[in-house]
Amino acid sequence: KKLHDYSFYNHSIFKEELKKKILKKGFFTRKKLIEIIMLSYAKAIKKNIKKVKYIFIDATYGDYLDKINFDFKKYKSICLLRDPREQLLSLSKHFHDDNLSLYIHRKKNYLVHSILSQKECYNLLEKLRKKNYYYLLIKYENLTFHTKKNMQKVSRFLDIDFNKTLLKPTIFGKSSLAVSSFSKKPISGVSKKTTDRLQKYLTKNQIIQADYIFRNYIDKYQNTIGFIIS
Repeated sequence: KKLHDYSFYNHSIFKEELKKKILKKGFFTRKKLIEIIMLSYAKAIKKNIKKVKYIFIDATYGDYLDKINFDFKKYKSICLLRDPREQLLSLSKHFHDDNLSLYIHRKKNYLVHSILSQKECYNLLEKLRKKNYYYLLIKYENLTFHTKKNMQKVSRFLDIDFNKTLLKPTIFGKSSLAVSSFSKKPISGVSKKTTDRLQKYLTKNQIIQADYIFRNYIDKYQNTIGFIIS
């Protein structure tokens, strides 16, 4: 079932722009190909190309810094961190509620998958911090409880004007919907209900185990993750 109306996107325009730009360029680099795809898509959703200031690329769960450094000389990184115990809870509930196999990508079960993905994310963050990359760190819990304050911070970081439309996620100007294992209906935006759910859904022993598994992350980033709201 589709959550959004994509009729605003015109695929014919996308193909036409893509073909025109590729034929015009002839030989091009990977960077130029990324730009061509993104700008063709922008035209297909009726964006004013002259007003496009940033191209956003989601590099979740992977360290692509070497490729990004090769392609782009100037870029900014935004890291969104969430309490790893809450993320594990969400993932495990999704698998149990839908009666899915515990084993997923590359035969790793959801527990191992959660731990390894968290490790890769934190390794990437350490790399950004140690090598003085231009990055902004946003905590999911802070974004949930202090949405306006944190989106104003993002606006300053990107050097764009803040407006109220940034307080709620949208697609083509309409509220963005997402599927959650904790809701029977599609949800939109951030909610305080998505934090501090461990005691409601996990036993005391399970919470202790999760604390033990992610202790290094929690200790190291105690001012970034967990229930510490700044």
